[in-house]
Amino acid sequence: MPENSSASIDPSRSNGQPRQKDKDYFMDDVFVVFQVERKLFRVPIFMFKESEVFRGMFSLPQLEECNVEGTSEENPIVLPDQIGAEAFKQLLRVLYPNRIILRQPPTFNADQLVSILKLSTQWYFFDARKFAIKYLKALIERDKIGLAKRVLIGREGRVAKWIEKAYICLIQRTQSISDPEASEIGWRTSLALLRIRETILQNRIVNYNASMIRSIVKTTFADELKKIRLDEAEYQAKRA
Repeated sequence: MPENSSASIDPSRSNGQPRQKDKDYFMDDVFVVFQVERKLFRVPIFMFKESEVFRGMFSLPQLEECNVEGTSEENPIVLPDQIGAEAFKQLLRVLYPNRIILRQPPTFNADQLVSILKLSTQWYFFDARKFAIKYLKALIERDKIGLAKRVLIGREGRVAKWIEKAYICLIQRTQSISDPEASEIGWRTSLALLRIRETILQNRIVNYNASMIRSIVKTTFADELKKIRLDEAEYQAKRA
């Protein structure tokens, strides 16, 4: 290769001009150790700085001190057991993919995506939340997730339209709400849905189209849906 080739330029030189760190690919090499249940995880801190929940915890001078939580296996940051080691690992798979994405993207089943959505929502990891919503939406559209579970996912992930559409489907379908479904979505919610079904059956002469049922659902569950939509708007505002 010729000596004047651009590939042989000394990367430490910048012709006297001040150098700038690339905002995406000049990464911190400080690692943090978490413990969830009895399992330890050690990852670079840079992705956790995207979360407002963890950001204040991870100032570089603090983490470089020897006895601070998260600096070693002996002194990890201990997260509540109810988070679940497996759920935490699924979130890390999105934050730190260990395969070349374009060649072999990681795959997730519905339960793993739900775990990712739940934790990313709780901790304000906006890109991971967007990722989980995208792929859960595809499963929902293909009817791969049951109606009661859609309600639970919508509540935990703060996605109002999944809840609203699931309620409408539970009202419109032929079979009634089963005991397991009622237990999942809550007996008060189930009773409200059954009352709407009963009203429709008692007034068969009235043509209850999808628009009318949607209006009834929005009115009946106005408080729940409003709260979740406000949370969704907050995520959008903070992400912007």
